[in-house]
Amino acid sequence: MGLAEWGARKIKKIGKKDDDHENDREGHHDDRKKQDVEPVAKRGDPYRDAPLVFEDLVKGDLEKVIKALLRKHPELEADFKGLVQNVRNDIKRQTQLAMEEKLAEKGRLLKEEQKVKLHETVKSRFDEHNKDKKFKKARKGIEWAKVWAKLEENPDKMWSLNEMERTGGEPDVVGFDEKTGEYIFMDCSKESPAKRRNICFNRVGQETAEKRGEKPAGNAVDMAREMGVQILREKEYRDLQELGNFDTQTWSWVVSDDMSEEEMEIAGAALFGNWFYDAVRVTGHDAVYHYGYGAFRGSLRV
Repeated sequence: MGLAEWGARKIKKIGKKDDDHENDREGHHDDRKKQDVEPVAKRGDPYRDAPLVFEDLVKGDLEKVIKALLRKHPELEADFKGLVQNVRNDIKRQTQLAMEEKLAEKGRLLKEEQKVKLHETVKSRFDEHNKDKKFKKARKGIEWAKVWAKLEENPDKMWSLNEMERTGGEPDVVGFDEKTGEYIFMDCSKESPAKRRNICFNRVGQETAEKRGEKPAGNAVDMAREMGVQILREKEYRDLQELGNFDTQTWSWVVSDDMSEEEMEIAGAALFGNWFYDAVRVTGHDAVYHYGYGAFRGSLRV
């Protein structure tokens, strides 16, 4: 018997007992028969009809329906708690399956073997960085099992993390946002991600370079969007450099803290950062620039 059927029988049985008691006392058997065929809305007792309970669950109104029922039948509390949790879990699972189906259609869902490989690679890096005092302090209390559980709940984020790894970013957890409840990943490769180099800052810069006959490999803004990550802001880049010396021989595009998404699209210049003479250096450059070992570092919140 399914959960919905069980719930329906349970509530209808209770409703019938209540009607029998009420009408036997008042002696209106004919009225009871008439009430049984009247719409629930007319009787004013929405908790007597199980399908309405599950409809209200989807609408977010289950709690008030169940409370109304349990006020009359407190002995059913344990049964309904289990039933409600099972229904919620089923809805959650169905929602995730639908999301995974859409991601698969777009080619943005990892296969099982890809998940296993990603897990092994990133967990190994997580464990290795835990030996570093700076990393350990920055992510105090963070457990890998909980991080991975979050990724499994968000297959789109897992795909993005894999893209960070695939393009040479060597991502790792660098912190946890208490306000949003999100784990923060950043590209932690010592030098700029190898497969994101030779790129302009945005499409405006890329098109300008191409008109000159140059051949950039793309641009940071479009590439980050396609990967589902954010280009590091200046503060984030400086925070990352607190964990180690990054970009000692390369450089990475950086977004100023106050730059909007719209401004990123049309900016004629942007920031880039590196580690220069034992200090973090962040300076500006034309958006068309794409030479050398410049790339971008991304962040991902899960």
